[in-house]
Amino acid sequence: MKIVYLAAILSIISGCASSTHTINSNTCINNSFAPPQNAPDDCKKEVCVNGKIVSIEDLTETAPVYDWAEEKFCLFHPIDCLRAYSFKKSSQWDQDMTKEYWGRKSLHNGLGDAARHAYLICEMTKRFGAAFTKGLGNVHEEDSSVMFGFGKRGEGNKCCEKVMDLYNNQLGIDLAGEPGSCEENVLSSLHRLRHSLCGE
Repeated sequence: MKIVYLAAILSIISGCASSTHTINSNTCINNSFAPPQNAPDDCKKEVCVNGKIVSIEDLTETAPVYDWAEEKFCLFHPIDCLRAYSFKKSSQWDQDMTKEYWGRKSLHNGLGDAARHAYLICEMTKRFGAAFTKGLGNVHEEDSSVMFGFGKRGEGNKCCEKVMDLYNNQLGIDLAGEPGSCEENVLSSLHRLRHSLCGE
């Protein structure tokens, strides 16, 4: 009886082993692979390219937001957050540059919006350092716009806006390490900015 039982177990194991050898999770057939997004907040999707599964940007998705994202971050950086918020509110640089470099409409998802992100992040990096500035910029994109329970909650952050803002934030951090002022560096790098990803 034990021999029959053992033979049955061995046949099941060998059947499973033979079937797993035929499956390769890294290969696919072009145009036949359309899985869901990796995660609801990563603004990426998996597609089949030349028989391989690759992850690419998905600007059509909406990333979720959280009411306390910025507050949780600032709990560990209270002084820098206070200084950063007061600086951010007082800056009118993008408005000052509007007539010469971009139109008023571009201040939402256009070139002016992209330049503002790069400029403010560049200035903040010079004042507070790259690690803090990157962290605050990241959680700002995760936040719902509710501050300490007050305000109107956003339903989500469009991936076309989130991807654009995070890219321009990183460019601002990089420009802070280059010679010259943030204004000079941003204005000479307008061609490097990402903007108008939402088709507006």
